[in-house]
Amino acid sequence: AESAQTAEAQGDKIAGGTCSFSPDTKVLMGNGSDKRIDQIQVGDTVESGNPRTGKQQGSHTVQHVWINHDHDLVDVTVRTKDGHTATLHTTANHPFRDDTTHTWVPAGKLHRGDALNTASNGHVHIIAVRTTPGAAYRWNLTVQQLHTYYVLAGATPVLVHNCNTTVGRWMSEDEYQAMSDTGKVQAGSGGTSTYVAHPANSDAYRKQAAPGSIYAEFDVPCSCLKPAGEPGWAQIPGPQHPIYAKLNAKRGLPPPEMPSFENLRIVDRK
Repeated sequence: AESAQTAEAQGDKIAGGTCSFSPDTKVLMGNGSDKRIDQIQVGDTVESGNPRTGKQQGSHTVQHVWINHDHDLVDVTVRTKDGHTATLHTTANHPFRDDTTHTWVPAGKLHRGDALNTASNGHVHIIAVRTTPGAAYRWNLTVQQLHTYYVLAGATPVLVHNCNTTVGRWMSEDEYQAMSDTGKVQAGSGGTSTYVAHPANSDAYRKQAAPGSIYAEFDVPCSCLKPAGEPGWAQIPGPQHPIYAKLNAKRGLPPPEMPSFENLRIVDRK
């Protein structure tokens, strides 16, 4: 059985790692001010950019704040418009809007000279990307609708994505309806874990699924997925999870919350 120590040693990671920033990273708020990411609360508004064009597109509401214990730490150093340098402390898989390629690129795959989008629809340019040893707590936000926000490199806001991923699950009609009604992933038996196929795959657990089950796919934040012990599977810990609830308590955090989702759709039936 997995222990709390094992879970923490693994960095609470799913395949590919989580996507987050150091607690002192400042975020551009909806009113034009900035706030440390570890002080942002659900319901706050942050400035967002269009995920397809990278252009600023107004403010949107923070739907969830995630705290992860990460090992895949990366420092991204940029040169700002005023000629100064600034470093963002992030994780290897956090997507940045790279206007050199007009795509979202994980921090660990950015290169010197790449141009990152800013809130003024300008650019900062990368001068270095370095992995850093050890582990640390990192923060991420789920932002409604556009799923993007700006982190400050010095005084310059740089566009990043809150990084959703698609998962799948065989479920009952009742569970599907409850998800539709609440907008939340439903907690597993006893409030422990909800297991999902990641990457989404309707063949996962098909044989064990009860007759009349629905296979649905939906998008959730990468940060809510934890290891499930087998390739192709992940778990979303509930408030009564025997390991992650204890880890959160140890860190002075509330119990795990079931995340909101997007794009719920029925893909298959049994």
